[in-house]
Amino acid sequence: MEQSEEQAIAFDAGAMELRNLEENALRAIDALLEANVNPCCGYSAGKDSTTVANLMLTAARKRIEAGKTCPTLYLLHADTGVENSAMVELARSEMRKIQAYAKKHGFSVKVLISEPALNEGFATRVFSGRALPSFPESNRDCSTSWKILPMNRLRRKLLKSAREGSFSPTILIGTRQSESVARAVATAARGESDTEVWRAPDGHRMLSPILRWADSDVWEYLGYVHAGVIDGFSDMTDIMRIYRDAGNSSCYVVGDMALDESRKAGGCGARTGCHVCVRIKSDKSMLNMLEEESGRYAYMKPLSAFREFLVATQYDWSRRNWIGRTVDSDGYVAIRPDTYSPQMLEELLKYALSIQADEFMSARKLGIKPRFSYVNRAQLYLIDAIWSLQGLHMPFHAHVIEREIAAGARFCPPALAKFEKTPTPAARWIYVGRSWDDVTSEYFSAGLRDPILEMHGEQCEVDLRQLKDGRIVMDYDAAPAIDFDEDGMELFDEFELDRHIERYHRPDVDWTIGYRTYLRYGFMSPAASSAGDIDMILRRTHWKQQHDLHGQQDIACLLRRSVAKKGEVSNAERTVDPSQYVQEPLFTAV
Repeated sequence: MEQSEEQAIAFDAGAMELRNLEENALRAIDALLEANVNPCCGYSAGKDSTTVANLMLTAARKRIEAGKTCPTLYLLHADTGVENSAMVELARSEMRKIQAYAKKHGFSVKVLISEPALNEGFATRVFSGRALPSFPESNRDCSTSWKILPMNRLRRKLLKSAREGSFSPTILIGTRQSESVARAVATAARGESDTEVWRAPDGHRMLSPILRWADSDVWEYLGYVHAGVIDGFSDMTDIMRIYRDAGNSSCYVVGDMALDESRKAGGCGARTGCHVCVRIKSDKSMLNMLEEESGRYAYMKPLSAFREFLVATQYDWSRRNWIGRTVDSDGYVAIRPDTYSPQMLEELLKYALSIQADEFMSARKLGIKPRFSYVNRAQLYLIDAIWSLQGLHMPFHAHVIEREIAAGARFCPPALAKFEKTPTPAARWIYVGRSWDDVTSEYFSAGLRDPILEMHGEQCEVDLRQLKDGRIVMDYDAAPAIDFDEDGMELFDEFELDRHIERYHRPDVDWTIGYRTYLRYGFMSPAASSAGDIDMILRRTHWKQQHDLHGQQDIACLLRRSVAKKGEVSNAERTVDPSQYVQEPLFTAV
């Protein structure tokens, strides 16, 4: 189609404006390189970070071609573990292209990838019973735990290296004022600049090269790279395809007419995120991808089904654990819906491991790396450890489930009608007193002590230590955050797990034996600051098991045994002289 004279003039003006934006960004980045500063590009494989990455690489290439020196460039990528699988594949592929481009043109790029801490990933947060998914009404700690905190840890390492004189980093980010009014206000408040280095609150040197770019500018830039007008590390075909498929529209730019349409339409509104995200009512990007005609994304259908199951059951209170995890200062446990129930946790783990097993089989047949996973080895061990610590399941139950899946069993999340939103049921209360925490009580547990090891302390090289409140606990090897040794897990899998499942995977043993076993064998290192909490939880769980408050509970029974207000006479222990106290079972067969 021939362009009108007005269209040609508008296009030329737009191209000139983009060229000015590009040159401004390149000058700012080149100034960093000239000062021997190491640019560190925050890279997600989205359109904005891809644009910033290509600008950074272009500035480096131009210096090499001019016979100038170029310091090492860095690419900072956050791997959440649950990102949209197509974006994960894209990021992997594009980062390889970036490194190949740098090698071709004679400069160096190092890729640094951040990951959530073991106890903060989706699987260990949700499947363990520690937290619910981040539903719309809840906080956004998923984003904090999976992206912000891991990237901040990575950035702190860079800052530490800079202070030690190893190198001088400045982080390049792809924020743009035009993204939203809120973003414009935030960038102004932070003092962001696209021409000068600015300081983040944590002290990092920052630069925002595309701060004043519009959405259409970004797409035009990528379109010129795709057309070969602007040199790039990639032809941008894959990123354009994903945005097109996720947005179910021709939002990407190819050729002059598409560039003009993009300018008029304001670009593409497609967004991809985590495949487990339940903060949005519907994952439109995922659904659009699943409708793509070629079936390229069909492997993600189980991921979508899992997410839809989480969304549908948000207000199914029968799937929640109604027993509070703490005892308050008055000696009461709250009876109300909290995190997922033991039965729901088992269900979710079965679904996740089934979907994962099928993907691993498909990947082997295709000769490719698995495109996603839910649970790795260390995460499975941590889930099992927390189930044991909290008395949610019999010892080593997560391993039993894994073996069931490995033997060929499969469990699929059902398609359910969404439960209507209802108010959270009001809290009721059960009085439990403090006997579980009283060293003179017959119900007092050893907590974070191991009498067997202590009997052979010298041979086992086991020490004790005293906490600030006077409690004595085992002095296990600790880590900054809970961690598992890979070799230790492998040895336990091969030589000990069968025996422990056979001996302890039953209801009539101490359910905390799983957690204690991992400590005893030395391949689980608890967080250094958690000894007091672990000691308390172990003793509380032991007490709960003695009184049938562990594992899956009958909600109707709990409600009958509880009281609406603290202080109401309900449980037998309230009428007994504390000095003669003998706890009667709170829950009996009815």
